Amino acid sequence: MNKGIFDGFTVNIFTDAEGYYQGHLMEFPSISAFGLTPAETFRQLVKAWKLMKEGLREREKQHTAFVLDFFKDEEKVYERSRPPQIEALSEQALSDVFCDETSSLKIKYRAALILLVLKKSTKFAPICLEFLKLMVNKEVDKKDFEKWLDVVGFADLLLDLSIIEAYQEIKDFIHYLLTENPRHRNFFIDLAVLSLTNRILLSNKREVIPILKSIMSHFQCFSSNHLMWMAECFDKFQDTVGIKDILTNH
Repeated sequence: MNKGIFDGFTVNIFTDAEGYYQGHLMEFPSISAFGLTPAETFRQLVKAWKLMKEGLREREKQHTAFVLDFFKDEEKVYERSRPPQIEALSEQALSDVFCDETSSLKIKYRAALILLVLKKSTKFAPICLEFLKLMVNKEVDKKDFEKWLDVVGFADLLLDLSIIEAYQEIKDFIHYLLTENPRHRNFFIDLAVLSLTNRILLSNKREVIPILKSIMSHFQCFSSNHLMWMAECFDKFQDTVGIKDILTNH
């Protein structure tokens, strides 16, 4: 990354923000005028302060979107040596970018990835799952391969969701996949099942094993590594029936 680009952009943000605040403060010349009651002066100051906060938040969102647009190597989120510009992004600004309707799918994906992997934001989990419900049922022309990949690529976030305490959200999402049968279910179901499996392994939730066994028939099994992961889960809880099902049916 070009560090100078980000440094210059950061400077411009706060220079612009200062001008923005000064401009709005000029709208309240009566603050320093005589004759205002303390209550009226206080209301004017509160209004000006809110405008300042909104302006700074908007500029921080713009800066975050700019950084994410240049952040092409998404795998670096999983590494210890992450770019400092990525480390510095705030959870609030990342959430604002993700929820902004004008953000591209690529930008939304990167914001979600950082929120889940780097920030481990439990508050973001339900927002992310609701968005995944939109993606799994999104109408997209499969001939537009790049856009198609942008949509189904969001399935990868399911494994990242298993890192944080999002057990109920993952379970609800699987229920949605099985009952509503959305357009791209087959591209999401395996990673949803594996996400639940990982959550079981991390939290020792033995009581969830029956749920896992009940959805095994929907498991597409695109990778032998996925089967080994599930076998490990059943083996951990000494569930020989689950292991037998994997060996005979998958």
